[in-house]
Amino acid sequence: RVIVGLAIGLASSTVPVYLGECAPVEIRGRVLGSFNAFVVFGQILAALLDGTFFYVRDGWRIMLAFGAVFSTLQLLGLIILPESPRWLYKQGRERDAVKVLKKLRGSENVRSDIREIRGALEDQASQLSLFQILRSPGITRALTLGMGIMALQQFAGINTVMYYSATIFKFAGFGSGDSICCCDKDVVPIWLALSTSIAQFVGILIGQKLSDSKGRRFLLLSSALVASVCLGLLGLGFMIQNEAKMLSRILTLLGLMGYLISFGWGLATLPWTLNGELYPMAARSQCASIATMTNWISNFVVSGTFLTLVHTPLQTQGTFWLLGVIAFSGFCWLFYRMPETKGKTLAEITSMFEALAAGAAIDCAVQENTYSRLPSDRAPSVEPFFTLNSDIDRPQSETK
Repeated sequence: RVIVGLAIGLASSTVPVYLGECAPVEIRGRVLGSFNAFVVFGQILAALLDGTFFYVRDGWRIMLAFGAVFSTLQLLGLIILPESPRWLYKQGRERDAVKVLKKLRGSENVRSDIREIRGALEDQASQLSLFQILRSPGITRALTLGMGIMALQQFAGINTVMYYSATIFKFAGFGSGDSICCCDKDVVPIWLALSTSIAQFVGILIGQKLSDSKGRRFLLLSSALVASVCLGLLGLGFMIQNEAKMLSRILTLLGLMGYLISFGWGLATLPWTLNGELYPMAARSQCASIATMTNWISNFVVSGTFLTLVHTPLQTQGTFWLLGVIAFSGFCWLFYRMPETKGKTLAEITSMFEALAAGAAIDCAVQENTYSRLPSDRAPSVEPFFTLNSDIDRPQSETK
């Protein structure tokens, strides 16, 4: 379990960065979102395996062993993957970077991509230390946002629902409690748990479709708001469990499915998408690692306290209402702190956070209608601790 945990930690911090550096800006949201989409698709396969091996004596051993099968398939796939073109260019391997970009883009004309990479890397020859990152208002603002979104993803309760879905269904009264096959357990909640992965996967597909058209901000805000309402509905289902069992089950199912679908189109994928595009190259690996660590620490706290909370005076309904309050608080925070990054290059996103940090009074709720429409000579300026975008100090003719 320790080795698997280390491997998952490395993958979850590396994959969004790699995808963000390889994907063209016009489909970057969908490409980054595919990471979490296939994580959930893997959960669907895992649920199918769980249900299948439930009927086999000591089937849990075979179930765990199947992890090696999928890991081997992934290892074979990694062999044919190219290195990130940004990393290649940073190492002085420009020809290799061009070759990879041509392969990824399916075109011989990759000059604009090379110009973007060169502009972002020219004054970023070395990785920044944590002290330098904290001294930069722009990066600190981006990192705070990235960490906050990662924490919100977990404290809104997603992995509580995913980890304990069978237990939640059992709490809600689903299943007969009869002994099935060779096990003294009820198989009904286990198969119902498959529906939670499918519901989230449907939500993720919706988010994939809308990510680059509606924008990250709209999807995150709507996801947090609807999820908070559905968590309230879920808590209501548990509250009336003794008075109206059938209505309780209906509300529980509706609340749970609505929560997972709404979570899927925003909070499931966009925290990973944003943490692949919020940070400048010189700080990307450190910031992505810090944000990923925040995600897993939050995951540990929430999943480790859920079963304890349901046996406190809060009970099950109060626990879900607490998660709903957190989700709604996250909506309010994002409304004022989340700028739109749709359609912007990585260098433009870096410059935007510098400007937002310099003019903290800029309201992100109206940022798309103000800052993004200002001429470049009227946009807020900042004297950074180090240069994040070399185009800032270049002559205009050279930049063109």
